[in-house]
Amino acid sequence: VGMARPSTAGTLVRALGDGHGDVAQRVLRLVQLWERRDEEAGTLSQGELKLLEVARALATNPMLLLLDEPYAGLGPAEMARLTRVIVDLHGAGLTLVIIEHKLRELMKLAQRVVVLHYGEKLADGSPAEVARDPRVLQAYMGGRGGAARA
Repeated sequence: VGMARPSTAGTLVRALGDGHGDVAQRVLRLVQLWERRDEEAGTLSQGELKLLEVARALATNPMLLLLDEPYAGLGPAEMARLTRVIVDLHGAGLTLVIIEHKLRELMKLAQRVVVLHYGEKLADGSPAEVARDPRVLQAYMGGRGGAARA
């Protein structure tokens, strides 16, 4: 999901597309934006804009959701809110693929981690396995401790 700023023309429900109210209600509830449904999209915080982009993707009823650096530019409270939404979506059965450089956040979420370094796969496994991999530690941590310090 691209995280570009959506159009500021119209309310959140209209920002979701062709006005299917039931779909808009479902996805805005999923991403915890239902209470703001009648507000203009331009009034949202950066974190809420990212949640709206997730809602727009969910409105298409995807089998898989790709999030490209969803935590970029977010503060701790916004990251925590997005994490709750991601966990809820996964719990509802949606497969998510997340590309992220904020390793601490990613390791809280992932069941499987694939680490790429300049296009080469360095590691593939559980977060605990990847966090101990010497090649990952060298490439991303400078040889210091595990991913928990990232």
